[in-house]
Amino acid sequence: MFTAEMAYADGLTPAALRWGVRTGKWVRVHQSVYADGPEPPTLLERSIGGALATGGAVRGTAAGTMLRLDSMQVLRPEFTTGHSASNRRVCARRRDLADEEITLIDGVRVTSGLRTMLDPAAALHAPVSWPALGSATLPPDATQPANAGAP
Repeated sequence: MFTAEMAYADGLTPAALRWGVRTGKWVRVHQSVYADGPEPPTLLERSIGGALATGGAVRGTAAGTMLRLDSMQVLRPEFTTGHSASNRRVCARRRDLADEEITLIDGVRVTSGLRTMLDPAAALHAPVSWPALGSATLPPDATQPANAGAP
């Protein structure tokens, strides 16, 4: 997945990007975010695309899937943006997150394990949420922000 800004930095022109979408080389995932291939983006890809487009973070069950929590199923795109972000973004939740509430997975901002468990907790039934809690460890490719744990 890549942003239009990344494509432009690599020398692509807006016309070349549009041509790639028309010919099926890429598919638009979110405003200014693209993925390889002609297939429609998955709900998880749309969550990641929303986070990349807004500078926000993947949240909820989409984050749980990225964190490899048990019993998480992405039912809709889910991402968080700051309170100053546009209100026109579908599926965006506005919340200012502290650095310790964010982790990086493959360069994508994702809510931390604790924040991820708290976000969908109200929507999960106890039999579903307990297995997820039991698997609430970071995957090997996840990194914490540099200042996580700093006073």
